[in-house]
Amino acid sequence: MPTEVQHSSIYGFATGDFNGDLVTDFLAVGNFHGTQISIGKLDASFGHFIEQDREGKFKSIKPVRSGFAIKGECRDVKVLKGRDQKKMDSC
Repeated sequence: MPTEVQHSSIYGFATGDFNGDLVTDFLAVGNFHGTQISIGKLDASFGHFIEQDREGKFKSIKPVRSGFAIKGECRDVKVLKGRDQKKMDSC
């Protein structure tokens, strides 16, 4: 798991070939605001697009490049198909 993904809590995953290279990638979402005041929010994540290469290695792609960014808490992610059949992500 790439280090960037470990900076906050993760609660939901979705898998698919999101970049069209015929290799399964995944999306990870999370964050948690319900902690005690002394601990503070666990909100260091905007979600993650994790790209897998053909050798099975994973790399976290920054939101500015991937276009995948979720603000706040998220417990699940689902892959939907729009009218143009491109994949979209929803929290």
